[in-house]
Amino acid sequence: MPCICDDIPGELRGYAVGEGRHPLGKSSRHLHIYRRNTSLYRVEWGIDKQGQLFVNVEAGKKVNKRFIRAIERWVMLKSDELNVAYDRAVQGHSFAKVKWEN
Repeated sequence: MPCICDDIPGELRGYAVGEGRHPLGKSSRHLHIYRRNTSLYRVEWGIDKQGQLFVNVEAGKKVNKRFIRAIERWVMLKSDELNVAYDRAVQGHSFAKVKWEN
């Protein structure tokens, strides 16, 4: 599971990982962020049919809405870097990690 995030705060870890229903390279770009090893946030982003960037954050029962907004802002700011890192990670190439900005 290659990490595509760098300066995410210590209690968070982000991964680009494959899922059974969303295999890498065959689904939209996504990553998982684990918060304090209790909450999993699945972050999906891409370009919609109107050509606009979309960000979708799914979470479990323990949801922190402020943190979801922070994730959405980060993906909007860093979408180009995340796209490059994600594409390189799923191809098994080295990549520049993406700095967390809140």
